[in-house]
This record gives sequence, structure tokens and C-alpha cells, in this order.
Amino acid sequence: MSGGAESKAPPPPPAETAPSTPSAEEAELSPRDRELHIADALGELRESERMLEVQVERRKAPKPAPPKPTPEAPETGGKRPAPRQADEDRNPCEVACVALGSMRRSSDYVCKLAGASEHRCIEATARVRRAEERIASTCGACSPAHSVSWLDALEPRVSFALPEN
Repeated sequence: MSGGAESKAPPPPPAETAPSTPSAEEAELSPRDRELHIADALGELRESERMLEVQVERRKAPKPAPPKPTPEAPETGGKRPAPRQADEDRNPCEVACVALGSMRRSSDYVCKLAGASEHRCIEATARVRRAEERIASTCGACSPAHSVSWLDALEPRVSFALPEN
């Protein structure tokens, strides 16, 4: 070595898939609890997939004409109309991408707990791939910023710490 600092190769980029081994906490799960966690993750996958499909269809649907302004009806007593649902005001592709992020996390968790060669992991991964293709053909690519859960994106949550015993 002639007069220079030793150069190190940069570390490899992180893998895009979930680790193949469960964390210490997950490894301590009983078989029954492991199955409950897998069932919960599959339920989250289904719900996120449903939200994604709704948003993709909403994106494909023709945009309705804006409502015509009407004078306030006397029977409302001057009250405001009921607020619209939160996701109606958001870009359908943005909501679909957030749902896709949730699907990916659920699929990763299923694979982490069940194992990569287990049928539930294979099916969950296939569902995510189909959803990715559906979004790509309708909306284009999703940004990495859409990795938060769609429920968290649509509903503000209050966080709190539980007291320690």
C-alpha cells in the first residue's frame, strides 16, 4: 500500500424484500399466535387491495360535472351539508399507491412469518404484483413517499404511550 488510505467498497443496498427470518419477538410467537398474525396480515392485504381497486376504478371513471350552485334551501336552516369522505378529495392514483404500499408490507409480513415457499406467501406476492401492474397501467409509477398505510393517510390518528407497569 503506497501512501493512501485504504478504500472500502460501499455497502450493498438494502434488499427490497422482507428479511427471511423473523425478528426475536416474532420467533417467540406460538404457532397459534403466528397463524393469527398471518391471518391479520392477509386481512390487511385484502382491505388494501379492495381500496386499491376502488381507486383504480374511480380513476378510470369519467369525471362528473361539477355540481351547479343552488341557493340554500330553507329546510336546512342554514346548516352546512354533511362533509364528503376524505378520499373523495384526493387523487385516486395517490390513494391507490398508498394502498399498494400497505399491500407490500402485509405481503412481506406474511412471507416473513409463513416462509417464502409457503402458499400464502406466494399468493400474497402474486396479488401485490397484479396490483402493481394494475396501477402502472392506470396511473404510472408510485413514488416511494406512498409507503405509509392508506388508513394512516386517510384518517388522522392520535398516538399515545401506554404507562409502563
